Amino acid sequence: MQRSVFLAIVLASVPPALSFADNVETVSSRVRKFMNSDCEREETCSLRSFSVRDDVYVVHLPEGSKSFGTRMFASYETRRPEDLEQYGIAQFIRGCQFSSSRNALGIVEKNLDITRPFYGATIVFRHPEWVIDGLNRDPIDWGYESRPDMRHFHYRWNSIPGSFEKATARYFGKERPTRPELYVRDLPGTSFHLPEYDSAKNISLRFRTCIYKERDVPRDVPAEQLGFAKPIQCFEWASSFVFNHETGSFESPKAIDPICL
Repeated sequence: MQRSVFLAIVLASVPPALSFADNVETVSSRVRKFMNSDCEREETCSLRSFSVRDDVYVVHLPEGSKSFGTRMFASYETRRPEDLEQYGIAQFIRGCQFSSSRNALGIVEKNLDITRPFYGATIVFRHPEWVIDGLNRDPIDWGYESRPDMRHFHYRWNSIPGSFEKATARYFGKERPTRPELYVRDLPGTSFHLPEYDSAKNISLRFRTCIYKERDVPRDVPAEQLGFAKPIQCFEWASSFVFNHETGSFESPKAIDPICL
């Protein structure tokens, strides 16, 4: 028997008050929410809901140029604040970031010359297959430093209900929330074009963000071990901004760019 769930999807413009800076324009925002209505069989009734919001935004630079990016917020709500540590969020990633430029012959060349922190090392930003998207080996520890005594140290809550604003955000490891809600965020970077060189930084990434029972997730998992536990719910999202040197504009293809694979 399939598990029955309630799923809400919202496509909407975000009010200017949610902008992260005066020069940042939110182009679109999508929110998907899972309501944990059928919880007895999985013993997850202390979890009320899990949501993923992904925003497409544009940064307007002083010289008139633009850069493009995606930001994601994954949040969950429990019945009581003391239930929050019973759950955790892990993310998976596929794709790459790369540069492109037009050479003297007019041929567009692509290069894998962008790096990222990953599992305690610095690597070329390329994941041809799905892997755990981690800075360390604990899938649900959302931070640069591993805190074995507190896996949720870098999870956030906000003093304003429903807000993700940085000014009113608090870290769980420094101050316990007054409401039973935590969230994490991800900003995979921005894409931009340098006209004087006809070169561009490109992003072609897919993500899968999931919530788990904390006790089911091992603290040390190889990046390729995707089935380390059974998720309660997952949502997929993307960050795709690839410059077309022929048209002189950025595109957002659904398929991952071939150089990533």
